[in-house]
Amino acid sequence: MKNTFFFFSFLILLASSCAKIETINYKITETSTRAEDDKTMADFFLEIKDVSESKNCTNAENWRYVEYGSKACGGPIAYMAYSIQINTKDFLNKVEVYTALEKKFNTKWSIISDCGITPSPRSIKCVYNKAELFY
Repeated sequence: MKNTFFFFSFLILLASSCAKIETINYKITETSTRAEDDKTMADFFLEIKDVSESKNCTNAENWRYVEYGSKACGGPIAYMAYSIQINTKDFLNKVEVYTALEKKFNTKWSIISDCGITPSPRSIKCVYNKAELFY
């Protein structure tokens, strides 16, 4: 009975830790150069953008948007549309990690920004099979 309790406790712990395992290979370290960090951010953004654009937009009801990035003064850089037909959990996790990584980048390199408030989109429309955000 005691062994069964520990076995199930282990399984629950394992399952909960797997819920947000980061399989993301993008890192900014204390020793990385500015060029390396710039490349890291650009490569990571392209990966996220590729996923967000991986589906054709034929019905705007199947699309959502998410804020991404981090201005040095706070708030998102912009918004990105994504299809609900992708692995949204994985996609949103990547966006969250990207945003946290950009905060770290901004701090490390003393980045400044315009401190403007990025407006939220009002709607998504399909234009030539691409999702477009309208403000």
